[in-house]
Amino acid sequence: CLLPLRRTGGERARQEASKRQKLMADINTTRKRYVIGFTVHEARELSSDGTAIDPLVVVKALGREYKTQLKRDKLQHVKFEESFIWSDCELSESEFGLSFIEFELQSANIFTRNDVVGAAKVQLAMVRKRPNHTYNHKTLQLTSNSSLAAKLKVSVFCY
Repeated sequence: CLLPLRRTGGERARQEASKRQKLMADINTTRKRYVIGFTVHEARELSSDGTAIDPLVVVKALGREYKTQLKRDKLQHVKFEESFIWSDCELSESEFGLSFIEFELQSANIFTRNDVVGAAKVQLAMVRKRPNHTYNHKTLQLTSNSSLAAKLKVSVFCY
């Protein structure tokens, strides 16, 4: 009479580890490298009540963050003309299809957390489908708490 062999805990763990390695190898072969860049050109309609603010723009994408230089005492219009490129973004097609780049205009405060003037998002897959993979000199209508806020002119590229 032959009895079935029982697997030991160590053998089972080795098999599970082997399965995970194969799965990760499959995932890594389907990942692509993307280059994402942007330029923050200018912001308009900064203050609705006529008080000066100290604006800056925080750009977020794929767990990364970039902050523009702080500008002092601006009422209605500010030029940034700052660019940045993230050249090492590795994502699967499905992850890329769900990814956004977010632009958040903030009013800096010295002793407390910055106030968010407004924010807007651009889907990276939409940018990549455009001619030359570029969303060029477009004005984003920023919103804050579902109401319209300032306007931000940006360029975004993705390839």
